[in-house]
Amino acid sequence: MLEKARIHARSSPFTLSIDMPRARAKREPIGLDELAADMTARMERRERLDLPGPRAIWSQSEIGRRLEVHSTTVGKWEKDPARMLQRTGDETYIVFRGYGYSRSEIERLIRQYGFNWPTAFVEPAESIIEVVEVVQEGWTSGMKPLGHRQVSEASLGGFAPEDLRTRTVEHRTLATGAAQRECRLGTQLLLHTNLRPQDRDPVIVEQDGVQALVIWPLRSPEWAMPYSAATSGKPVLLKPEQLRVVRVAIGDTRIRRTVDGDA
Repeated sequence: MLEKARIHARSSPFTLSIDMPRARAKREPIGLDELAADMTARMERRERLDLPGPRAIWSQSEIGRRLEVHSTTVGKWEKDPARMLQRTGDETYIVFRGYGYSRSEIERLIRQYGFNWPTAFVEPAESIIEVVEVVQEGWTSGMKPLGHRQVSEASLGGFAPEDLRTRTVEHRTLATGAAQRECRLGTQLLLHTNLRPQDRDPVIVEQDGVQALVIWPLRSPEWAMPYSAATSGKPVLLKPEQLRVVRVAIGDTRIRRTVDGDA
């Protein structure tokens, strides 16, 4: 059939074009499936690879021991890395380190998939910026001794350091669904002690002596749940008319500050 078409083309004043089937373009892996497959392959080859020094691959039990979680939890992260998006950057670093990824590989994975940044990656970038100390406090449901945390002066938004506080979003922190989506586990919130909240501000509110994180405004009753069901925190039904504003977030340290525009 193709030969006949060519003969006809020679005896015809018209140009005959034949549409040949195109080679299929190689499809790039979508989402976190590629990462899950690579993590699984690394763990399966752990005994045979026997990589030396910092590239050694740990067992899931060892990773779990370092993070104080069960090895089955590590297995779930391996099969579905999206679960790690809610973990702190330091926890994520330990998991990837346990699977034998180098520092540069971990940084690439964080940039590619949006995991939280480990402290060790963030602090060097912020060290070139002037820093101030802000009081670090805990939650009413699990108070910690007051301490101090260094934050970049540029992040203060013009507010005086003495008017600001910082809190870390923890497993036991109570938060509405919207607040948990906006403020991931491990987020360091920078809070003002006396500021009127605006729409979409993360706000710490108090009801009957219990504090919770919400996205302002809360227009109807909504449940505040702990970030982790494994904690002792109990859900609380927040009622807008009973809430008192405790702190208003003016920023956080979820995003790594860089000089190359990759923030």
